[in-house]
Amino acid sequence: MALYEQAKYHVRPALNIAGTDAFIINQRALNALPDDVRGILLDALREQFWYRTIEYQYQEEVTLARAMAEHGVQLLVLPDDVQAHLVATARDMWQEEADKSERAARALQMLLDFLRDLGHIQ
Repeated sequence: MALYEQAKYHVRPALNIAGTDAFIINQRALNALPDDVRGILLDALREQFWYRTIEYQYQEEVTLARAMAEHGVQLLVLPDDVQAHLVATARDMWQEEADKSERAARALQMLLDFLRDLGHIQ
């Protein structure tokens, strides 16, 4: 996309959480499958998730290395105090959304658990 021809900085940690693939399956249809077929499908989806995740991470590193070498892109790591401020601000915004519904609160909890698992928050 030629982003690095214009933007000469790559910032870490990433300011977003992006998925590489999304699968939408009707829960009733999934439940209606025979156990063995459902298991095969779920195993295939898990394998695809990990395959694409690793592939994406690899491609990101290759692209960044190329951008640094060919376009003079610099890698910037946000200082700890800036990261802490971003997290604090995000928590306030997340909580506002979580207060809107039970489903939103569940989604926030999933996000918080994920970020804790990655060591991004405590």
